Amino acid sequence: MMHIRLISVSRTKSGPYKQLLDEYVKRLNPYAKVEVIEVKMTSFTNESDRERVRKEEEERIQGVIPDGYRLLVLDEHTKSVDSPTFSRQVSKWNDDGGKLAIVIGGPLGLSDAFKSSATDKLSLSPMTFPHELAKVVFLEQLFRAFTIIKNKPYHY
Repeated sequence: MMHIRLISVSRTKSGPYKQLLDEYVKRLNPYAKVEVIEVKMTSFTNESDRERVRKEEEERIQGVIPDGYRLLVLDEHTKSVDSPTFSRQVSKWNDDGGKLAIVIGGPLGLSDAFKSSATDKLSLSPMTFPHELAKVVFLEQLFRAFTIIKNKPYHY
């Protein structure tokens, strides 16, 4: 069984996003142990704080990535794939040890150095989503990937 840690620089408040997040974590239970870790966002006053903010947030992120976990960064500036292709990638990650940390950076993003340290990068879309929605979309696609892998009736 895969161990997946979804790490984001944000908080999911109560309400519809939280309910959906919890629902997809529950749906994923038969396929993977999924943890959603939310690290504190660094406050900033303007764009000139970008480097300091990224450094502080990336240190918090690195502090919650266990040793031996493959690092996947979600980044709208990289490649996107369709659901069947993503399911094949999930299957490969499972075969390669099954420990995956997925990172969604804060409002000012992640540094190029952090992104280049990732084993893999993936775009959900070239569009930018609110963090709460990005987490739900990613978990839904992860659930879809497992149903494709297991030949379950969900993806048509």
